[in-house]
Amino acid sequence: MDFNPTISTKEIISAERIEFVSLICDYPQPFSMTKKYKSKIGFGIVLFLAIVIGTTSALMIIQHAWAGLVINIVVIGFIVYLFSTTYYLINDTHLIVKSGFLVNISMPIERIKMIEETTNPLSAPATSLDRIAIYYNETDSVIISPKEKTDFINHLIQINEKIEVILKKNKNKL
Repeated sequence: MDFNPTISTKEIISAERIEFVSLICDYPQPFSMTKKYKSKIGFGIVLFLAIVIGTTSALMIIQHAWAGLVINIVVIGFIVYLFSTTYYLINDTHLIVKSGFLVNISMPIERIKMIEETTNPLSAPATSLDRIAIYYNETDSVIISPKEKTDFINHLIQINEKIEVILKKNKNKL
């Protein structure tokens, strides 16, 4: 950088920092990129849980069953914990499904055979009924509900083009 008496030292340092940052950003990064997809939280599931827990809590208050009310509060806390810690990570080679301390599934993306849209209400690391079933290996599957479902599916297909995708709403394949 040339000397210019009208430019302060602070401005020179800022200009050098900008040049250094742009050099780093322009350089291709050798490490893999991991993207986190949050689980979609479905209104239907929240409404069902609110009615069930709200009704039982109201009955416990009326009957002065304080121990039962404490249990309901603990259950509510656990549900909020699970809803806030359910997410899906995609890196260059693996899909990782997380739901609190209960679920930690890691599968190689190259082993994913099919993705199918479903509304199956079975217990799964999915916080919505707008779900997709992922079939991998020969007999394994997991049901999840990514908030950005289209981006999530496209991300997996970019890594493994052999994945078959079946969408129910349009009755066609992606």
